[in-house]
Amino acid sequence: HILVLRNHGLLIVGTSIAAAFVARYRMERACAMQLAFQQSGAAFHPIADDVVSAAYNRPIGRSSERANIEWPALLRKLDRIDLSYRQ
Repeated sequence: HILVLRNHGLLIVGTSIAAAFVARYRMERACAMQLAFQQSGAAFHPIADDVVSAAYNRPIGRSSERANIEWPALLRKLDRIDLSYRQ
């Protein structure tokens, strides 16, 4: 669950630290993509309502299940960058 607080950032709650971090990671990437698009000057083409509905209603599993896959991958990525966080 993500709550965007105007002028204060995000409040994120998850079933685990991994789930909360993955939600934050995905939100940050989505915001970065949005800003990159806005800065590109490209024309905006809204997504069709039926596509939005299909994406919203598809089964995606619980966030904790997705986090159990993504969290170890993110830790491996961090290990390659700098192991000092483990101390």
